[in-house]
Amino acid sequence: MYAYFCAFVLWSLYITVQITPDDSGVSCAFLHWPRTKTLRKERYYMRYRVNDTVLHGMQGVFTIEDIADKEFNGTKSLYYVLKNVENDRSTVFVPVDNEAATCKMRLVLSTVEVYSLIRSMPDIDTDWIDNDRTRRERFKEIILKGNRTDLVRLIKSLHEHRKVQKEKGKRLNTTDERFMKDAEKVLYGEIAHVMDISTDEVLPFIRRELAAQAQ
Repeated sequence: MYAYFCAFVLWSLYITVQITPDDSGVSCAFLHWPRTKTLRKERYYMRYRVNDTVLHGMQGVFTIEDIADKEFNGTKSLYYVLKNVENDRSTVFVPVDNEAATCKMRLVLSTVEVYSLIRSMPDIDTDWIDNDRTRRERFKEIILKGNRTDLVRLIKSLHEHRKVQKEKGKRLNTTDERFMKDAEKVLYGEIAHVMDISTDEVLPFIRRELAAQAQ
């Protein structure tokens, strides 16, 4: 009798778990319940909680201030309410059930993870793409997804290419220069927040750690 009851409950709820891995090895997962007019927080499996600190795309570091129902353009949905840690007037609303939007969010690294990332930097290979269009598409994807290893690879690749271009009496093209600055903004901004230093101090901090590692 108990087994029949459990089967009935599962059939009634019609639970489906959809998991899509992102480039950082973390999955974007949602627990989908039948749609009704009233939304509740427990209707979705949420990767993040109130007071979590997250990165959101290229917009910087945010704290999840709330998870609440919001109505935009006549449609009511459940949203993560993000508050920028550097500008409390900057608020971003991310729909909980929008996979593409939530996959732009990721928890900031811990202090231990920052040191681990720095130690791994010398071993991260560069990967230069000669085709301009393919390179632009790949760099854009890396920056949007925010995988830290790929960001380091992008920055290293562009620094090496800039050195090669300088030896030829040339410069990085404008698009590549912009991608490098964007990647550094995302990566250095996160490290600065975690280590409680300014973004200008990040590169010297990385160099000191690598020098100490080499000893």
